[in-house]
Amino acid sequence: MRATLLAALLALAGLAGAAADAPWFCHDLDCPSYKVVANLTALDAELRAYAPGKWASTVVSGVGYDKAVATGFWRLFKYISGANVEQTKIEMTAPVTVRVTPGAGPACENNYTISFFVPSAFQAKPPTPSAPEVFIEPRAALKVYVRSFGGWATGATYLAAAASLTAALEDAGRAFDGSHFFTAGYDSPFRLRARHNERRRRRQQQRLGTQPPRRGSPARRAGAMAATSALAPGLARKVKKILEIKTESPELVAALGTLSAIYADNTPAARRGLRATIEQRGLAISRQFLVAAEGVTAALDDVQAQLDGVTASCAAITSALAGARATAGGLLAESDKAARELAALDARRALVEQFLDKYQLTPEEAALLQAGQVGPEFFAALSRLRAIHEHCRGLLRSHHQRAGLELMDHMAAHQEAAYEHLCRWVQAECRRLGEVDAPEVEPSLAAAVAALRDRPVLYKYCAEEVASARHGALFQRFIVALTRGGPGGLPRPIEIHAHDPRRYAADMLAWVHQALCGEREFVVALFGGGDGDEPGAAAGGGDALGPAALLDKIFESLCRPLKVRIEQVLMMSPPLLLCYQLGQLAAFYASLIAEALGPRAALTATVAGCRDLANRTFMEQLKASGDRLLRAPPQPPADLSPPQQVTQTLSLLGELVTAFEGSMHASAAQPQAPAAPGDGAPAGAGGGAASLEGEEGLARVLGAVLEPLLAMVSASAEALSPDSPARLDDGSKLDPTAHKVFTINCLAACQATLALRPAAAARAAALAGAVNAQLEALVAQEVGRLLARSGLAEVVERVRLYKASPQGAPSPPASDPALSLGAVAEALRRFFVAVSSPDALPEFAAIQSPRLRGDAVARVAASLVAAYEEVHALLDDPTAGYAEAGGSAAVRHTPAQVRTILGVL
Repeated sequence: MRATLLAALLALAGLAGAAADAPWFCHDLDCPSYKVVANLTALDAELRAYAPGKWASTVVSGVGYDKAVATGFWRLFKYISGANVEQTKIEMTAPVTVRVTPGAGPACENNYTISFFVPSAFQAKPPTPSAPEVFIEPRAALKVYVRSFGGWATGATYLAAAASLTAALEDAGRAFDGSHFFTAGYDSPFRLRARHNERRRRRQQQRLGTQPPRRGSPARRAGAMAATSALAPGLARKVKKILEIKTESPELVAALGTLSAIYADNTPAARRGLRATIEQRGLAISRQFLVAAEGVTAALDDVQAQLDGVTASCAAITSALAGARATAGGLLAESDKAARELAALDARRALVEQFLDKYQLTPEEAALLQAGQVGPEFFAALSRLRAIHEHCRGLLRSHHQRAGLELMDHMAAHQEAAYEHLCRWVQAECRRLGEVDAPEVEPSLAAAVAALRDRPVLYKYCAEEVASARHGALFQRFIVALTRGGPGGLPRPIEIHAHDPRRYAADMLAWVHQALCGEREFVVALFGGGDGDEPGAAAGGGDALGPAALLDKIFESLCRPLKVRIEQVLMMSPPLLLCYQLGQLAAFYASLIAEALGPRAALTATVAGCRDLANRTFMEQLKASGDRLLRAPPQPPADLSPPQQVTQTLSLLGELVTAFEGSMHASAAQPQAPAAPGDGAPAGAGGGAASLEGEEGLARVLGAVLEPLLAMVSASAEALSPDSPARLDDGSKLDPTAHKVFTINCLAACQATLALRPAAAARAAALAGAVNAQLEALVAQEVGRLLARSGLAEVVERVRLYKASPQGAPSPPASDPALSLGAVAEALRRFFVAVSSPDALPEFAAIQSPRLRGDAVARVAASLVAAYEEVHALLDDPTAGYAEAGGSAAVRHTPAQVRTILGVL
């Protein structure tokens, strides 16, 4: 009570006040220091006085508060993260202030100055910003009205709070700067509770002529203090001290509340006796304290007596313990010795257990390895046995070689017994799998085979057992697929399609390839390995067989039945197209099987032999067909169209190209697989027979078809030559162009057959060149005939000889009687008369192709125009000697008129 009264008196005397710690809402961050000048409870605000300080600031213009603040925040965050000239990282401070300067109108941009407080350590010399939009802002001391609120604050929240604070200040008659306002945020977005936000208005001094300050304002107190200067010095000091009291102080309010409890009557007598009343109150409290202290003193005396008794008892106990310790000294020594011996025995026991665990099998593990069930426990014991073996090798490298040899010999016996037991189990499982069409490899079987890789001989026995079992099972499955089909007759037996050789062979090869994929998956799952294995390749060292070699052994059973059936199909002399299709089909499957088994596998050699047999049969039949064409060339038809033999051969050629383009092997020729010795494969399986796969193979086929065909066409066309001995008539009615027209028709038919086939583009281009050569010869023949009929042929020939002379003629062409101006003009006139006739140009009606027919007519007309222009141009040549006689003026018709008549543009 006395302390409370003393505090009240000190508050009344103005002696209270101390520096406060940083506010709680800074959350241990560096904050600017301030003093609370006044608590404005009625306004739900306070007036703060902030000390001068430096702030890192940036200005953002815009209409939206949130977007502007986000932009400015990240600029300043980069600055404190090291984006400054000194590359200094600065700790985060609080608060983040925003000075909002509203725009002039509703749609005008606002200015937002976002600021971070510079920490106290950098206030003297802040790091220089490297970004031009960031600057250091020194702020002078200022006083602000502050209203605080919690929760998450957005732009709308701040604006509403600022408007509320502004209205409250205006209602209270408080002067503030209305050009801008501040917002302050102290918390990170991840703080969920105890959040603190502020909106601020800068205080403005009251000017003369404005509304007088309200009662209790600082200005009123200042006037009162000035009035005290006329009082006595002692009284003046007391009055000044009273006026300086901050009535809003919590300590003063508490002291006055305590004083109110004992000061009930506010009379002049009571005020004069206030000190005596307070002293009497203190004396009463002291008397109460003394009465209570007497009881406490008596209780403490009782406690002291009890403590003395406890001390005496402890001394007696200590004496008794000393005697017992002296008596039991020998027993404790023996107990310590026994404990040390027990610790040594425990250490030895631990060493023995560690040795046994590292170098010995447990009886259960030994029994499991001898004849136990193969499973996870067996493989764990086998793995431990291997580890013991490796530890024994370590002993051999140390000075315990004898112990290492004895242990290794003992463990080797267990190891050999375990591997023999594992091999017998794997062989039994493999025999069981041989009876299943689509076996599934269990993890324990795969682990057992992998473990046997350390014993190549045992591993080979198991691999051969698998190959033997699958060999027989695969042969039986193939025969069943040929004769009986699948369960319930679906799929149907393959031999039911024996009447269709192509489907028959395709079904057999497809079945073999499907079975190869299934068996390969089984073998790889059981024995491991992958792509790139060759037959005979080692897997696990020694003579162990790899997956490809095992598959080769398994599929040896299919080589003979597959080969016999495909050879039967080819021995029945199938048609040319079927032979070619069978060859392409066998080539495709030969490449697939070679990728899976390798080029030296027996099945690869068998399918490659069937491919070569089909190709050889095809080429033999193709050669025989060509020989028949050459032995009896047909007579050209009256309309000079391609004969029936050409049409039939081209039809076959189109079917062959279609078959190639539709085959599954229409790509570059694959390497030939050598035939396995003794398997009866054709000689071509080793590469002796030429390949018909790919573009090169197609080129060979096209050559074998077209070369005899073109030779036959040439032989048939000879019958149309006037001097041919094969003609039976006198040739008087023979068209001189018939030989070339017939050849052009046949070549054009061949070229049209291959023109739209990308695979035969090269051969089609060669045929197009041959057609063009024949067409040029035909045009040259017709142009010569027309020029000779008009008498212009000799003139053109002499003009060309004159131009071809290297040194020029000794005399001008005009001096030549045959090239006189009159002779030349007459020849040009006769030529014009000849070409003016409607039937002057040949129509080449016998040419079957409209495009070629029109091209030939156009070429003839262009050549005639070129000859006329050549002669006409000579007349205007100054060196020709025609200028004195008038030159080209002696000729009535110009080259342009000739072009118009002949329709040459």
